[in-house]
Amino acid sequence: MLDAIEAMMRRMAQNAQTPAVTIETEEGDSWVLNGGGPRIFGDRENLAIWLSRGETGDLEFTQPVEQLPVWA
Repeated sequence: MLDAIEAMMRRMAQNAQTPAVTIETEEGDSWVLNGGGPRIFGDRENLAIWLSRGETGDLEFTQPVEQLPVWA
């Protein structure tokens, strides 16, 4: 699961449309995209679902986040 999320994070970091966010997992992982922004917190599984499908599941958001870029 971690390998898949890291691959998605690398791809998002290269996309100019990616919103500024700080992502943290229950497992202790952390990513800061585009200088950081609203905090997103949850487990790796829900994070992967959100990144791939846009479904928030049990993720916690400190404030609303712009829509993620469309995967090409």
